[in-house]
Amino acid sequence: MRLAEDYIRLREAFPDAEDGQKRRVTMEEIAQAFCCTPRNAKLILAKMEKQQWLHIVPGRGRGHASELTFYKSRDQLAVEAAQEVVKQGSVQEALVWLREHAGAEARAHFMEWLSRYFGYEAAKSADDGLKETLRLPVFRPIVTLDPADAFYGLDVHLIKQIHGTLVDYDGDAERVKKGLAHHWDKNQEATCWTFYLRKGVLFHNGAELTAEDVVYTLTRLQAGSYSHSWLCRDVQQVRAESRYCVTVVLRQANYMFDVFMSHTGASIIPRGSGGHTEEAGWTMPAGAGPYLVAMRMDGMIVLEAFTSYYAERGLMDQIEIIRVPESESELALQIDPGIVLVQTGEGSVQQFREAARQQQRYLTGCAVLIMNMRREGGVLSCGTLRQALVHGVDRQRLADELGYPHAGPAAGFLLEIQSGDSDGWYEPELAAAKLLESGYTGNGGDGEPVLRLFAYERHARTAYWLQRAHAELGVRLEVEIRSWGDMMNPAVRSEADLILFEAVLRGGLLRQLEYLLSANSFLRSAMTDELQALVDGQAAELVKEADPAERMSKFKTLESRLGEACAAVYLTCQGVSALSHPTLQDVKFNPLGWVDFKDIWVKGTAGEQQSS
Repeated sequence: MRLAEDYIRLREAFPDAEDGQKRRVTMEEIAQAFCCTPRNAKLILAKMEKQQWLHIVPGRGRGHASELTFYKSRDQLAVEAAQEVVKQGSVQEALVWLREHAGAEARAHFMEWLSRYFGYEAAKSADDGLKETLRLPVFRPIVTLDPADAFYGLDVHLIKQIHGTLVDYDGDAERVKKGLAHHWDKNQEATCWTFYLRKGVLFHNGAELTAEDVVYTLTRLQAGSYSHSWLCRDVQQVRAESRYCVTVVLRQANYMFDVFMSHTGASIIPRGSGGHTEEAGWTMPAGAGPYLVAMRMDGMIVLEAFTSYYAERGLMDQIEIIRVPESESELALQIDPGIVLVQTGEGSVQQFREAARQQQRYLTGCAVLIMNMRREGGVLSCGTLRQALVHGVDRQRLADELGYPHAGPAAGFLLEIQSGDSDGWYEPELAAAKLLESGYTGNGGDGEPVLRLFAYERHARTAYWLQRAHAELGVRLEVEIRSWGDMMNPAVRSEADLILFEAVLRGGLLRQLEYLLSANSFLRSAMTDELQALVDGQAAELVKEADPAERMSKFKTLESRLGEACAAVYLTCQGVSALSHPTLQDVKFNPLGWVDFKDIWVKGTAGEQQSS
């Protein structure tokens, strides 16, 4: 980039010079443009000439003018430099560079290129075969690739591509399937589980996955303070019976323990690898999944199909995931439907919204407004005020006015849109009465605080809608847009009265339990100690039930208790859309609302056509 900056500075020093036309200049003029000595100016010119940006014929004799020919316009070079920066994984840097060094026309040209850059590409590989690459834009950072701590949907989705679990869970069929273990069983009381591992399963580092790796993974999860330590909270002992057999002894019955082991938080990692920090150990993790991490930097991660994967090899050879700043998402989405793009609500371009209505739609979760009952000095310790907030939101109006991705009022944590023409939770008269009963005036006087609402950028529209809606009720909200990293910091979250986020609820009862039991869950961390104890006790009774129907009945009872406590406002069911090229096959959503990379393939000769 420094050389490109010098070239642009040189072009600006001679604004009358035309491309391909010789211009007489002195070395002193060039050195002045570069702000360096004539000797260094010659070195810089030599580098530019090597790049074929210009040509210079030195003048003969001291003090004689040279002939300089420019081959690149300022805007042309600025765009090309920005393109190279994108290929290195930094869309943000490229956009900043263009704003500083290029005009509006050049920036528009770059955005057209960026739109074409995303999507499917086929090119000849080193062995004269065909290498298929899929480039996807995302509008959020990767926070962590540590399975034990991953909380956000993108992180969890990537972990699912990189790592393997003992078993898999088919949410549609509601059954547990083989994973790294080809068989498992339990005793009659469901307190002792034995898993039999496949032989010859390899990690990406070439080591064979054995029972010792399973022992290490589950022991680490049990002993640490991770987001998903709840998966092993009842584990009393993990022991390797042989190289390919592991026994897990529980303190109490858990008929869902095999389902627990399908969670990405229980992904099996090589023994010894989990002791590293994120910077040292989780930048390039070695998993046993269908894709390995080939490269990772700020703003970009490259996955390659793991050819020694124990199950079906990924059909797409390479996946490049590039972060696009949320502030630029509308520009970056001005594309034709020639790519796979999972749209989760960040972008606002009308073209995509119109096309998305004709594409796959899938309900993934529920927009939830969490009440922080633990904030010291917070007014939401008052139950009547929480009731006012629950009954004062017209959720159907929210869905109607904001539209996609809001699908309709949520009935609760079971991903069901509330039936009927009206919102059963919305009772404005009751909300007004409870607000009056609470003593909250909303005027900020007498030290009465304004309620602080924390949200991500992707939920900003919803947050400001809630601010306006609550103002009509008489409650003042102050919206604060926080980063993904900030929201994972318990100290930061503790300063919020309200937290707006989307709970991903596909995948069976396991997902609901995660939000109730995970230490870093927004919902759990906002509960009082008494409410947490209630949740723990009822969840323990729930997993003791062998009958799935009884488990669901107990969960609904627990959900009712949370509703009575007004711990949260279940707002709307959230959807995602996939926009893809018609030649791309098996573009299907997984329970996380993302597309499993290993299943995507190109029909017919599309690869050869697109590589031409």
